[in-house]
Amino acid sequence: MSIIHHINQASYEEMRPPISVFDIRHDSHYVRKNEGKKMIRKIYNNVEFTEFEKHQIQEFKKTIKEHKFDIPKEWTDIEILKFAYSKRFDLKKSAEVLAKHLKWRADPNTGGLTEGGLHLLKEGIVYLAGRAHGYRPIIAINLHKCDAKKTKMEDFTDAVVYILKLAQKYCFVPYHVENWVIILECDGAGLTDFPRKFVSKITEVTTTNFQSTLEKMFIMNPSWFAKILYEGAKLLLDPDTVSKIALLRKGGYKEMLDTIPID
Repeated sequence: MSIIHHINQASYEEMRPPISVFDIRHDSHYVRKNEGKKMIRKIYNNVEFTEFEKHQIQEFKKTIKEHKFDIPKEWTDIEILKFAYSKRFDLKKSAEVLAKHLKWRADPNTGGLTEGGLHLLKEGIVYLAGRAHGYRPIIAINLHKCDAKKTKMEDFTDAVVYILKLAQKYCFVPYHVENWVIILECDGAGLTDFPRKFVSKITEVTTTNFQSTLEKMFIMNPSWFAKILYEGAKLLLDPDTVSKIALLRKGGYKEMLDTIPID
């Protein structure tokens, strides 16, 4: 497998938010809401954790020690808490997610690009599409351009991970910007050509390796088949995740204006 590790990222410097990003002050209800295991948190940096969260951090550290996980030395309580949140403080299940993530991090190819992944970027299959309200980065993925028979999952995954890492590096600002918006364009893909496996891969990659980063996901122009798939899949999703996903057809784009500025 040919991996390209060094891509010129100079053009992404312009994606850094302006100095006014530091003027952002989040409402306390946006930072976190609810209590106990029903708690939902969007902002982790430069904020005070609740006593419940502090307790969960300590308990999860015990779990990590029991499993003898070799976590990155640079990790703080923030990363520990994010993984505790991953399964609603079911720390046994959270440990399973963490194990998958650590395996992913240990893979020397993670974050690199195959020739096929680079091709997908050049073709505009996955790209940074600007900023939503609050300077949150927008990641656009043209699913309708993914040929389920020809596009290799490895290439697709590499392209998605590469762009997500760019968004974290250039667009996130601790406390001020910690979440992104993802737009999946389906263009009415039907039963035979709907890239179901690619949607599943996006969900897997983001929930396992990019914890607590989703602000909103818009699935654009889904076919009736895609809607049926989603109705079944959302029964297995966390209610908070379901609240962040919107399926929009032509004529129903106004819902996006609460998240993405018209200009």
